[in-house]
Amino acid sequence: MLKFLKKRHPKLLVVGLDGFAPDLVLSKWRNQLPTFNRLMTEGAFGTLQSSVPCVSIPAWNVMTAGKDAGTIGLYGEKNHGEGSYDDVQIAFGSASREPAVWEILGEAGKRVVTMGVPGTYPPQLVNGVQISCHLTPQTLVTGANQDQAAKFTYPQELGAKVNQWTGGAYPVDIVTDTPQPIEEQIQQIYQMTDQHFQVMRKLLKQQIWDFFISVEIGASRLHQRVWGEEQDHLPNEKIAFEQVILDYYTHIDSHLEQLIAQLDGDTAIMIVSDRGVQRAAGSICVNDWLVDEEWLALVDGPIDHVQAFRADDVNWQKTLAWAEGGEFTRFFLNVEGREPQGLIPWSSYLDMRDELIAKILDVRGPSGERLNTQIFKPEETFRHLHGTVPDLIVYWDDLRWQATDDLGHPTIWTNVGEAGAAPTPNGLYIYWHPRQKFNGTELFGWEVLDVAPTILDYFQLPMPIEMQGRKIPLTLHDVSAAPTPTMMDLQGHVQPKSAPRRQRRRKPKPATYAKFT
Repeated sequence: MLKFLKKRHPKLLVVGLDGFAPDLVLSKWRNQLPTFNRLMTEGAFGTLQSSVPCVSIPAWNVMTAGKDAGTIGLYGEKNHGEGSYDDVQIAFGSASREPAVWEILGEAGKRVVTMGVPGTYPPQLVNGVQISCHLTPQTLVTGANQDQAAKFTYPQELGAKVNQWTGGAYPVDIVTDTPQPIEEQIQQIYQMTDQHFQVMRKLLKQQIWDFFISVEIGASRLHQRVWGEEQDHLPNEKIAFEQVILDYYTHIDSHLEQLIAQLDGDTAIMIVSDRGVQRAAGSICVNDWLVDEEWLALVDGPIDHVQAFRADDVNWQKTLAWAEGGEFTRFFLNVEGREPQGLIPWSSYLDMRDELIAKILDVRGPSGERLNTQIFKPEETFRHLHGTVPDLIVYWDDLRWQATDDLGHPTIWTNVGEAGAAPTPNGLYIYWHPRQKFNGTELFGWEVLDVAPTILDYFQLPMPIEMQGRKIPLTLHDVSAAPTPTMMDLQGHVQPKSAPRRQRRRKPKPATYAKFT
């Protein structure tokens, strides 16, 4: 049969890059990344407003489900247990309430491959194959007679092949918070990344697939380790930390070039990241701050040494709120009928929360500087509220200040001035198709929430009515036919006092907000 009569079989490869900074790829280092540059020059690109909160597990779940974090029921890397003060558990894949885009594609008869997408451990049955994410505890089990692959793939027998391809135990992640020399950890990150792309190329070649998504976590780990140095150079080699990151981005660029060479003329590529990166300023000790403000009371009074937050140390009969730290802060009010020893009646809930908001906005930095702190009210930020919902989500000074929930610090500010990596609420988007040129069109105003609807649109499948995202244009005609969306402020947050607050479209009833389903 003549080639022009052959029916085309569209496929889509999504390359996810956890924590990959869009400003470095789209502008600063664009000319030093030839493959990224080519894809942008011939395709379309832009930034994606990240999810709230903008950390890996919620953000990737929002991206692949097309629904916000509240609807999915994920409010961080860990979930807070219902009816408990300190029951915090890792948000494994089973914590998500909503189907991912590959499940919808599988039901439509599309063959899928998913690899390393945060929130996919334990692996689930899919119409294709799945390799679980960085939460996987192990990929190789040592037995009495021989080593066996752990359960980290679907189908399970694929695990033995994956381990064989990588020459041992397939590395899902590395640990960066160890005293190991930084040069050795950088080498481990490169080795892990190379093994991930090696397995990816094997699956691209050996599997029958329509949709393939893989998320590489190496950049996020490199940022965490390298930006954590006290100086702008590595201790043993006078190499600027910026050059170390550029070298890794260049390494990813070369892997992309190899992937493109492996694809046919009917396969499109989408490159996405969930968030960016910036230099951290330090940490705020959120529970110590609540103690100072007399919102959190301790059983035995002030603590003179740093220790982990423990519910047993708190006098809950006199406590109004407590907090959980990380890249951002989740505040919980001690509400009557909701918490085991709740103090705040529901009739006073909104007033007490507004009082806490005012106190948060009054917090100044360690030198008295004003902070651009953003506060998110869940009922204004999310369409639905599932799981154990925090009463407030707080980004301290545009996420420059992270948070620790330990108790006993001498001041509420710690690690001030120490270098470190903090997230930014913007991700990366690049789309390229070998037969449909975009001619370097820059797209504005899109969100990670829009990726899943766009994937369904690529396969000409209808978007489920419960999906919240929009379809990003996939052709130049689509761009010209549709109005450019306006890039909005991060949805649902309370602005600092120096800026006007966004108006709510609809004021929820307190009783509705109380029912966390």
